[in-house]
Amino acid sequence: MRQPKLIAKDLRKTLKAKYPDCKFSVTTQHGHQINVALMSAPEMPFASLEMVGTHYDRYPQMHSGEYAQLNHYHIEQDRSGRWTSNCYHLTEKAARMFQNITELGNEENYDKSDLQTDFFCVGYYFGIDIGKWDRPLAIS
Repeated sequence: MRQPKLIAKDLRKTLKAKYPDCKFSVTTQHGHQINVALMSAPEMPFASLEMVGTHYDRYPQMHSGEYAQLNHYHIEQDRSGRWTSNCYHLTEKAARMFQNITELGNEENYDKSDLQTDFFCVGYYFGIDIGKWDRPLAIS
């Protein structure tokens, strides 16, 4: 398996070519984590700033659309047909884009974890954010 730094470099190029209207920050941390942050987009990725669950009161910056950490394992439609991740409502276009980014980012990753024996082994960690904690999402 290649190093996450090299994978991130190729992912940066792929995202720039595939989504020319968006700007991404693709970074590595600690040599074993790749983070992709959507920094600029032509439209808001949130279908609604109303949040699902109880996180609304605890994290006021989340419901403003400035910054969000997505759970890339659970970008899916709920029973009412709305696209969600964590406690966020996403547009279908954004949800499909984030699903594709997850696939691209994990192409070379592996997961040999076994929860029954409490064994954890992955190639690298992967995460998706909308904006960053110190730089909010920009709508262009």
